[in-house]
Amino acid sequence: MHSFSLLSLVVLHHLVICVRADASIFIPGFDPQPLSAGELGTDGQGRTTWEIVPGTPTGTLDEAAFVGTATLVEGPNDAHLVYNNAQMSVTLDIQCGITSGFAACTGDAGYGVTPFIFPTNAVQPILVQGGGPLTASPATPSSNSVLSPASTSSTSSASSVPNDARSNIVVQIPLVMIFAVIGTVVLL
Repeated sequence: MHSFSLLSLVVLHHLVICVRADASIFIPGFDPQPLSAGELGTDGQGRTTWEIVPGTPTGTLDEAAFVGTATLVEGPNDAHLVYNNAQMSVTLDIQCGITSGFAACTGDAGYGVTPFIFPTNAVQPILVQGGGPLTASPATPSSNSVLSPASTSSTSSASSVPNDARSNIVVQIPLVMIFAVIGTVVLL
């Protein structure tokens, strides 16, 4: 009976698996740094809305330079980043057109000149932690939760989901399968 309990625990342990999913996303105005991204949704035109938050430092990216939450709406031909941190007096509202792997971006980037025209650069995706759908909905849903690329609002909503929950996806196997595996082991 004792070996059955131990075997059951081992089987259950292996049936609930934590998977770390990473994604590469073009984030206008950002250099490679520890970032985490959660997918908020996709519209009918193929644009995905991401919540960008500080990530966990890793071996190659050992300093977290980003503070707060940004919202990114990215499609095959455009990207729109909104970030507002009143404590640091930083506001970013960057819109990019993407053609043939190059991004032409304009917007308010806190440089005192509006609109600021960024040099045209090759689209360089940044590896971010997470990349899957968020495991919980935003704490306070609002009309600003999902931005359209033409939006000029510099407001974004924060989420109450902790960073580690954003970067981990939990896969669970139905209870029926657990009992089937345990039943098979007992019969052996």
